[in-house]
Amino acid sequence: MNKKGFTLVELICSVAILVLLVTMTTIIILNVVENTNEELDEGTKLVLYNAAESYLIDNASVGANGTYTVTVATLLNNDLISETFIDSQDNKIITKDSCVKVNVTNGAMTYEFSYECN
Repeated sequence: MNKKGFTLVELICSVAILVLLVTMTTIIILNVVENTNEELDEGTKLVLYNAAESYLIDNASVGANGTYTVTVATLLNNDLISETFIDSQDNKIITKDSCVKVNVTNGAMTYEFSYECN
């Protein structure tokens, strides 16, 4: 007798292997997308921080110590950025009312981003 086709056990094993491969691939792709979004958000904030620093250096007398707030609207009006951004992690839009707080301590600057200025 010639045996043609696959047995049920062979088919079930093949499908199980395919499901396992698809599941692993999906998990890897989702992790890559999440990491890319995090890097994009960090890059966006870095652009805002650099623009805020440029604005403060060019337009304000920055002392050795102090806290300064620069709105996104100010950065847009001074052509330091050309558009608003979307935070891909939170799906929040960084609007003109968002701001960067720059803390200066002994000439060193640290930054904090806020979606809404208080």
